[in-house]
Amino acid sequence: MERKTPTKQTISYTTIQDYFLAHWVSIIGLGPAMLYLQFLSYCHKGKDIAWPSIKTLNKRMGTTTKSLIKYRTTLLEY
Repeated sequence: MERKTPTKQTISYTTIQDYFLAHWVSIIGLGPAMLYLQFLSYCHKGKDIAWPSIKTLNKRMGTTTKSLIKYRTTLLEY
């Protein structure tokens, strides 16, 4: 019987400042806050621009395009 070698998987994480959770979530709401965190999850290794598709964001967040655009509009206001 052969032993299977476990594959090394890296689990990524996103660092979120306490200030954002304590201050901004109550101002902008949960939907826009989650969209911001989704964008933040794409910014790593020195990247400061993220271009996920609407389809990808809808799938990751479980939202509709209409809701996603509404959340984006809220983020742009602040």
